[in-house]
Amino acid sequence: MTNSKSTKRALMSSILAMLVCVAMLIGSTFAWFTDSVTSGKNKIVAGNLDVELYQVKSAEEIRVTEETNLFKEDALWEPGYVEVVNLKVANEGTLALEYSFDITILNETTGTNINGEKFKLSDYIMFAVVDGLHTYADRGEAIAAAAGAAPISQLAAGKNGVLYPSERATEANPAAEYVTLIVFMPESVDNTANYKVGTAVPTIDLGVTLTATQTPYEDDSFNNLYDDTAGEITFNEAGEYTVDLEESPVYGNGDWGAIQASGSGVIVNITGNGIVKAQESADRYAMAVYAGSGATVNIYGGNFSQEITGTDPQYDMIYAGVGGHVNIYGGTFKSYTPKWTLNVYDTAYTAGNAGITVYGGTFYRYNPAESYTEPGNGEPVSYVAEGYTVVQDGDWYTVVKAAVGTEEELSAAITDAKDGDTVALTDDIALTEPVTIDKDITIDGLGGSVLSGSTITANADVTFKNIALSKPTNTHKNATLVYGRDGCENLVFEGCTFSDPQWEVMQVTSATFKSLTVNNCTFTAADVNGAESSYGNTADQAIRYIHVQPKIEDNVKAKITITNNVFQNCDKVIAVAGIFYVAGSEITIGGNVFEDLAIDADGKSNQFGIGWPNDEGLKAVEYWTGAERTFSING
Repeated sequence: MTNSKSTKRALMSSILAMLVCVAMLIGSTFAWFTDSVTSGKNKIVAGNLDVELYQVKSAEEIRVTEETNLFKEDALWEPGYVEVVNLKVANEGTLALEYSFDITILNETTGTNINGEKFKLSDYIMFAVVDGLHTYADRGEAIAAAAGAAPISQLAAGKNGVLYPSERATEANPAAEYVTLIVFMPESVDNTANYKVGTAVPTIDLGVTLTATQTPYEDDSFNNLYDDTAGEITFNEAGEYTVDLEESPVYGNGDWGAIQASGSGVIVNITGNGIVKAQESADRYAMAVYAGSGATVNIYGGNFSQEITGTDPQYDMIYAGVGGHVNIYGGTFKSYTPKWTLNVYDTAYTAGNAGITVYGGTFYRYNPAESYTEPGNGEPVSYVAEGYTVVQDGDWYTVVKAAVGTEEELSAAITDAKDGDTVALTDDIALTEPVTIDKDITIDGLGGSVLSGSTITANADVTFKNIALSKPTNTHKNATLVYGRDGCENLVFEGCTFSDPQWEVMQVTSATFKSLTVNNCTFTAADVNGAESSYGNTADQAIRYIHVQPKIEDNVKAKITITNNVFQNCDKVIAVAGIFYVAGSEITIGGNVFEDLAIDADGKSNQFGIGWPNDEGLKAVEYWTGAERTFSING
């Protein structure tokens, strides 16, 4: 992007996302321009599902890719200017899905107007999502249509919906939905948003993101209950309870919430990565979690959201009533009204007996260290535990044990961490020494940080998220990026990039190994500098991308998930996956992409070595690239 005499910013689009960069023209009048459309920062997040976005032009539906131009180039943005884009959201998989279509702020720079006052462009640009495909005679008609849409906001225009697989779709339960995106600058914008010459140019980066998760709307030849959810769940007798969201998502709303705990000695632990959706009813707010009267709720995971039909602006999502306490260690939280994501009954009445303490988790447009909900009387309060901090990535705020940018800080953070903590990397770190992790923690690269230079050993349950791991070295030139050794039962890689291992990307040999998840990751081996070995590799070839091999006498049975990954440079590794001595284990595969993979005439690849002896059926490439399926290894 460039700045010129008439300051320009780029309006960009990508696979399911548009990145809008807007700036004021130098001078006394308003003007916003676009000068190019290129790949943006955004991406589709669809789990193991298959959801696509199409741009609709006349009768043609064009799949949105990194090269798609969704907006006009060289468009003049000024008060009254409007852009209208027709889109189609389609379920092209075999599972029912629930999607969320949102506009999010990635970055924003505050400006100073000609009156010397600070302002943000997000306060003056409006968005709306209108159901169906629409064309408008003029800008006035388009703005009127936007004004009639709900919601409409300076910050977000969103839509939620459920889409069924095409083979089970009906008019009432469609496989695709059409929407019209309207982006406009109100004609009423005045000098409060006209920036002062000589000051920093205000900018805003906005992304449209489509996310999809599996819903409970599945059926078989008998009924639609095999993915059934729990309704509201109530605990009011002393004891310790567990709600495993992997086993049963929660959709509902009781007297005080979808999951409610009340009474002295009541402890509820919420685990798993499933869904809790608080549903609004005629006489109840859509509260997802409630703790009161001496009860404690510990949230270790889950995706928490609300289903709202009314217009009341206050919908507490996580609430601590009188004498109740909520501890948050993980999970994702997206409230209909972000301000009310977390709330505690006013301390003026409870004398501090109600509380929320946050040790982890990711929050949408809500900073738990600067909450303006009760209590506080207008002053921000922090729910974040002492010794923890918050890092921001666009609209999302993540609570972490430490935000580190050097090798020394990383070492100290791992030493000080306790089970369940997250350590976030704010900068690239070139390791000079191997790293050993013996805590059940998460290492989060926040989407851009790189760890390189040495090996990482997990002797505990470790999750790596949104991080790049690159080029480990040792004196023998046979370094593996990540080792999972004894003590490591569960190892997770989500949204990671792995490049140029001297030996292997990951090598799991733990005798207590229980699960490995590799999802939405990218593997490359374009510049390997290793050592030749008896495996037949040359110095510029690695051995395997994924290697699991406990001892045969360990009798390990595990759950292995390898889904939605991109494996590049397969000709630079002897094997993509080698998984041995785990007979009776489950392996879930699908949605993967392979480049330069050796495939025989039968559609199989010897670069998949699964089971001992090898399971010939699992060498079929279509099983790895097609819809998600689960198999038994040597079963």
